[in-house]
Amino acid sequence: MRNKKTACVVMILTCIQFMAGHAPAKEPYELGCNKFLFLDDFLLDQIEGARLQVNPPRFDALVLIADKPWEKGGITSYGNVFWDPNAKEYRLYYVPVAWDVEPGFCLALATSKDGLQWEKPNLGAVEWKGSKDNNIVVWAQREGMVMIDPNAAPDSRYSFLSSEPNLKTRLFTSPDGIHFTMLDKLISPIHCDSQYSTFWDADKGLYFHYPRVKHNDTRAIGVVTTKSMDEFWPDKVPVIMAGDEHDPKDVDLYTNACQKYNLTKDTYVGFPTPYYHYNPKERAYLNEPTLAKGGKTNDGTIETQLATKP
Repeated sequence: MRNKKTACVVMILTCIQFMAGHAPAKEPYELGCNKFLFLDDFLLDQIEGARLQVNPPRFDALVLIADKPWEKGGITSYGNVFWDPNAKEYRLYYVPVAWDVEPGFCLALATSKDGLQWEKPNLGAVEWKGSKDNNIVVWAQREGMVMIDPNAAPDSRYSFLSSEPNLKTRLFTSPDGIHFTMLDKLISPIHCDSQYSTFWDADKGLYFHYPRVKHNDTRAIGVVTTKSMDEFWPDKVPVIMAGDEHDPKDVDLYTNACQKYNLTKDTYVGFPTPYYHYNPKERAYLNEPTLAKGGKTNDGTIETQLATKP
């Protein structure tokens, strides 16, 4: 992956060790009171007997299992977690799937006091098959993330920016993170077909939104900045991450999980998931069962990568 313009993030592959190419400064760099992460060699004039290396993840334990009737089809990869100071608990918003009731997917909420043990409370917010005894908070939505908006009024403290093929990009708000209302206002005609990342940057006084967009017939990641969550997006969304000559042909970038690293002033991290396509004739053993049922004609794998803007 390469920068598309100066402000773009730099991809650092987790499967190899890769240094972002900053030229050493000729004069000492004034650190001031800011904190800095060693994400690349930006602050290093030379390295002897050491190297920068991605810290590998470690599997600990399963925290969420699809054990409810509205989760019979499993739990998708879309979700986000944060500490909620209002409710004094960790909140995990995730997307379960069950095809009993169309369209089969929704946004649900799990809660935890320690971030390790999670519960799925009966919230009484959304009806599923005649009952509200479930933990569903928004029906028929799956491509967004919930955040606490520090600038919002109490009755819209929680924001959920999401997209759907018919509704396109819409904003849902809630006073408690449980009972959501969709705003009538259209945010964007984009249907992301992947999970949005959205956050408030207090240093810049802007909201940052990262949708999946089309770029040269492939899927890529764009960015939009707004002064309010309900602001209409521009018609053209600039691309900041996309596949290039260093990637396999026709690689797509999906979920990106971009966030600001809050302990530093100008550091941003993202975790895009490239989707690698394979020729179905060469990899027929992967998709023969799916093709027999009229499924898609491509197969592939995804991986998580690290993107940074120090």
